[in-house]
Amino acid sequence: MSLTKDFDNGNWFDVLQGDGIISTSEGGRVLNCSASTGLNRAYKKYYTVVMPGETVTFSCFARNKSEDGFAGYARLFIDDLNTTLADSVEIKCDDTTQYTVSLTIPTTASPSRVFFGLGVYGSIEGSADFFEPTLHRTGGNVVMMGTLEFPDGGGCILREDFINYNVGTIRWIAGNQTWLLEPELPFDFSDTETTQFDIQFRPNISLTPSFDGNDDEVYTWYAGGVNNVGWIQIQACTMGTISTDVPTRVDLNTATNKTRFVSFKLEMIGN
Repeated sequence: MSLTKDFDNGNWFDVLQGDGIISTSEGGRVLNCSASTGLNRAYKKYYTVVMPGETVTFSCFARNKSEDGFAGYARLFIDDLNTTLADSVEIKCDDTTQYTVSLTIPTTASPSRVFFGLGVYGSIEGSADFFEPTLHRTGGNVVMMGTLEFPDGGGCILREDFINYNVGTIRWIAGNQTWLLEPELPFDFSDTETTQFDIQFRPNISLTPSFDGNDDEVYTWYAGGVNNVGWIQIQACTMGTISTDVPTRVDLNTATNKTRFVSFKLEMIGN
């Protein structure tokens, strides 16, 4: 996938210290970072959500700017879940070259965020231009997915013969007649800007109900109630008959009058 090519976009964050300089040109499509040695630094970073077992690869075209008079080089890098440097590459060539770093997330990890960076930091001075950043991942940033069966007599069953991922507790909430699904692995991101990058991520829910063959009692399915730990609520409404225009909530815990199926997927996506 292509990341936002506009480095002035709010999803990129600046890290500046000392005499470090970050500038953009061509409408934000070209980024320059430069800094001298010591504690001086100048780099941009971009956060993304990662899931257990994923491999994420970040690439960007760049060129060293020796004409700026710096003897060192810039870098492309990625930090792991513990904000520890996981992979980096040095940008030493004055010709435009594509550089790549990658990180494999342990299968025992919880859903979390990592960040990619590009620029100058540490004890090396340097200056470089960057453009065309891209991100490739072996899987999507899915928080939870699966297929649910709602039997004729009521209740909710997670179908094990379908692809399911990270589905934990499923419980009935009588007050608003919804089934509440919680992920097995926690996913704790704030939906307010408690830190500068938290509001970068938004939940995206998709529901795919099966055709139930009952033209006189067609259900309309809804999903909502997503919070910062990735819970979702699934609810159904019916028009009663095709001549009734007032929707009625269905008590999915007691009876559905016909066995029904709904596949769902919750992803956390960047703005």
